[in-house]
Amino acid sequence: MMRSLFAGVSALRYHQVRMDVIGNNIANVNTVGYKSSRVTFKDLLSQTLRDASAPQNNRGGTNPFQVGLGVNLGAIHTYHTQGNPQATGVATDLAIEGDGYFILSNGPERFYTRAGMFDLDRDGNLVSLTTGLKVLGWVADQNGVIDTNAPLREIVIPKGATIDPRATSQIVYTGNLDSRDNGSIVLQESTRQITVDGETYQLTFKVTSTGNFNEFQWTVTVTDSSGAVVGSESGTFETDSSGVPIGTEDVALNIRGSTVDLLRGNSLDALFQVTSDPSVTPIGATYTPPPEHVTTIEVFDSLGNTHEVITTFQKVGENRWSWTVQSPASGSGEIVFDDRGRVVSTTGSITIPGLGGAQSVQITPDFSQITQFGEPATAVANSQDGYGAGVLKSFGIDANGVIVGSFSNGLDRQLGQIALATFANPAGLIKTGETLFKVSSNSGQAVIGAAGTGMRGSINSGALEMSNVDLSQEFTDMIVTQRGFQANSRVITTSDEMLQELVNLKR
Repeated sequence: MMRSLFAGVSALRYHQVRMDVIGNNIANVNTVGYKSSRVTFKDLLSQTLRDASAPQNNRGGTNPFQVGLGVNLGAIHTYHTQGNPQATGVATDLAIEGDGYFILSNGPERFYTRAGMFDLDRDGNLVSLTTGLKVLGWVADQNGVIDTNAPLREIVIPKGATIDPRATSQIVYTGNLDSRDNGSIVLQESTRQITVDGETYQLTFKVTSTGNFNEFQWTVTVTDSSGAVVGSESGTFETDSSGVPIGTEDVALNIRGSTVDLLRGNSLDALFQVTSDPSVTPIGATYTPPPEHVTTIEVFDSLGNTHEVITTFQKVGENRWSWTVQSPASGSGEIVFDDRGRVVSTTGSITIPGLGGAQSVQITPDFSQITQFGEPATAVANSQDGYGAGVLKSFGIDANGVIVGSFSNGLDRQLGQIALATFANPAGLIKTGETLFKVSSNSGQAVIGAAGTGMRGSINSGALEMSNVDLSQEFTDMIVTQRGFQANSRVITTSDEMLQELVNLKR
C-alpha cells in the first residue's frame, strides 16, 4: 500500500520539476541567445518479490516478480540548436550562423554566449550590453595585421584612432600612347616661278610624312603657263629630334629638255633652293614636334602633404618615348616599346623635394601597363600607393569577425577580430545566468579560433540570434506534464482511500 503512495509522491515531485523547466523555457521565449531545456525521466529502484527460476524437472522457468518504487530524473538536457536570426541594423549586434560561442571576460574568468548584443563603452572596449563583460579576440597591429595565433585580448576600438601618412613610393601608369604620333613640317610657301629658255614655269613643292618617325617625303611638280605638268621629282629625308633636316640632296629637274638644279637643304630656313637661278628666293618651313600627352596625379610626402606630379609623354623615335615631370617634382626617362606595342624597358625616377620638414621622396614610375598602339592616346597616371593621415570615422564587422575601420582619408584598415569558441560537448556547458555558459568537466575545453575556420560558423553583423524555444512543443509538453501530474495525484488519493478502508476494518 505504501509503495503506491511513494511512487505517486515521486511522480508529483519530478513532474513539478518538468513543469518548472517548461515554464522557464516559455519565460525566455524572447530572450536573445537563450537555449531551451527538456526533462527526461527514468524509473526508480524496483523491489523484487520473487526471483526468476530456471526450467527444471519438466517444468518451465518463471519470471521475477518486481514492483517499481516510482520515478526519478533522468536528465535535464539543454538544446544548443541555433535560433532564428533577427535583423536589427546595429553594426555591433552579432549573430553566429553555425557552431561557436562568443568569448566574454571579466578579467580572471571567461564566459561563453550566443547572445551578441555588443556595443562600445566610454573607453572603446567592445562589451556585452546585458552584462558589461568584455568581448575577447585579437587586436591588429599598427599596419592592420591580425595574428590569430596570439593570446586573446579585450577588443578595443579607440575613438579618434588615426592612420599615419605614408609617402608615395610608386605611381602606376596605364593607357595607350599613339604610335602614329610624329612630327610635321609645313612649308611657309609652296610655289616658285622660274624662267627657262624664255618660258615661265611654276614649281609647286609639297612635304608629307611617310609614317615613320621624323621621316618626310617631298615632291616638286612643274607646270607651264597653261597648267600642264611638264616635269616632277620626289624624294625623302629625315630630321633630328628638333626637326632639322639631316643631310642635303641635289636634284636635277628636267623641264622640256632643260635642266634646273634644285637643292633640298639641311636648314628649315631654306629647305628648297633653285641653285641654277640664284634670283629665286629659297622656300622655308616650320617643324612641329610630335604632340605631348600630359597626365596629373597627387602624391604624398612623409608628413602626408600632397604634391602634384605632372607627367608629359612625347615620342622621340621609333618605339621610343620620353617622359618628364614638371617642378617642384623632377624626373625624366625613356620608355621603349617592341614592335607589338608592349613595353620593353624604362628608365628614370621621380623625386619630390623635402618641403616643410618632410623627407625627400623617391618615386618609382611603373609604365609596364602602358601600350603603344595606333589608337588615340589615353595614357594616365592611374594610381599611387601613398596616403595622408586619417581619423577613424566608422567601422563594420565582416563574416569572419574582422573589425574593419573606415578612415577620413578614404582607407579601410583592420582593427581587430572577434574570436569564437567551440566545444566537443556543448550540452555539457553550465548555465550561469544572463545567457552565459561556463566550461564543465564534461563539456571539453574551449577550442578557440576565427569565425569560418575549424567548423566554426560565420558572423552576421546587424542581427541577433533569438531564443530556440519552440512554443508549440512547450505547450504540448505542458499538457502532457499536467496530465501526468494529475494522474499521479489520483494515485495518492486512491491509495489514501484504501488506507482509510483498512483502518475502518476494526470498527
